[in-house]
Order: sequence, then C-alpha cells, then structure tokens
Amino acid sequence: MVNFMDIHKDAGAATCKLVMSNGKIDDASHRGFPTPWNSLCHFSGLSKIFPRSRIFAGYNLGWENFEKVHEIDALAGAFMLVRRSAGEQAKWWDEDYFFYGEDIDFCYMLKQKGWKIYYVPTVAITHYKGVSGGIKSVSKEITTASEETKKRATKWRFNAMRIFYRKHYKQKNSWIVNILVNIGISIREKIAGI
Repeated sequence: MVNFMDIHKDAGAATCKLVMSNGKIDDASHRGFPTPWNSLCHFSGLSKIFPRSRIFAGYNLGWENFEKVHEIDALAGAFMLVRRSAGEQAKWWDEDYFFYGEDIDFCYMLKQKGWKIYYVPTVAITHYKGVSGGIKSVSKEITTASEETKKRATKWRFNAMRIFYRKHYKQKNSWIVNILVNIGISIREKIAGI
C-alpha cells in the first residue's frame, strides 16, 4: 500500500479489499458519497434490484470491478492509508462525529481539497465489521457488545447521517429535499427502534 501511495502522488488516501468474517467483501470499503439520491436508492432497495446500475447503485459504486484498482468517493475507517499532507489539508477528523460517519466526512473533505481516494484490491484484510457496536448482522454471532452499546451505536449511526447531511448537502438542496431527507432518517431510526 505504501508503494501504491508513493507511485500515485494524486492519492490522498487508499484502502484495500475488506473481507468480512463471512467471506464477502465489505461494500463500505467501496462507496460513493451518500447524496440524497444515492441514499434513497440504497435504503429503498433499488440498488439491490439494479446492482450494476450507474443510476441506482451509486451508494456502493456497484458498476465498478471489485478486483481492479479504481477511484472511489469514500472508504471505511477500518483500513485507510492517508497521505499526511492530504490529511492536514482536510483538517483530519471532525470531532462532531463520535461513531460512524467520520470516515465518509474525512473523505469528502479530501475530495474537496482535490485529492483522489483509491480502492486497491491487491491487498486484503479480514474486517470483523460491527463487532464494536454490535449492530451489524454479519457480526451478531461474535459481538460482545451490550444491549446499551447496541442502542448507543444505532443512535450514533443516525446522528452521523444528520451531521453529514447538514454539513455537506443541506445548503445545496431545496427545503423540500431537506425535509424529505430528515423524514427518511427518522423513519429508518424508528425502524431500528430508536
């Protein structure tokens, strides 16, 4: 990975293939930004119906080849190699986030500063996704998170969505889109039991 960063001077950050404990690739290591449209398609299931579509699968960049190096919008905080000068330009982590969302926000800031973010599948790690928070189905069998931790992690997840939207998209969208996004987050929150 260091060699990749040395060769690709335009890379502000890079990630590898994150393989979950069930053997599947973690699509969070390979994301587009959660625009209102991308989020609607993802949470409504349209991206599952059209998984390779550039129109409907933008949340996880489903049309890309997961076996080839390519540029992505956002990577998962589980594995990232960041060029120091890029991180300094992006001002590193926004402390408004506690758990979830900080990686996407950081990537957004890198892109705003003109840096590229790459997915490098020639390197792979095992990612025990969701073990800390206990709210991911892939790790329900191995997490030791308490029920209280699970509730807090779920709350932080939805708080991160609100923070990111307010920070990066609220001013770019109409009031009706802003209302619909907040309603959508609230519905997802209620479904999750928060």
